[in-house]
Amino acid sequence: MVKQERTKIENDFKNLAIYYRHCSNDNGGRGPARWQELKAQIGNDLPSLTKSIENGRYIIIYKSQMGSNDLIAYEKQADTRGLHVALFGDGHIVTIGKEELARANKEKN
Repeated sequence: MVKQERTKIENDFKNLAIYYRHCSNDNGGRGPARWQELKAQIGNDLPSLTKSIENGRYIIIYKSQMGSNDLIAYEKQADTRGLHVALFGDGHIVTIGKEELARANKEKN
């Protein structure tokens, strides 16, 4: 992945974390239940992010908690090294392999 692309994904995920947290605050600490709820929170503020979610580029984990171990989104397509950019409930963003991603996705339940 080229640096510019990584920077775009990280910026999208930083913005996504803000809106996901707003939904979480409105839902008593649990993230949005579905895309329509999150999309209503985002509104027209971030068309690039909205498009990436609707096109399936980013996978959103709905109803997540907001802790450091709670996966809330990840990049669907791995890079050439097999790594995905992932966003966690506390807002930290990491690059992880498919095994770590599967574990994080499973642990969120």
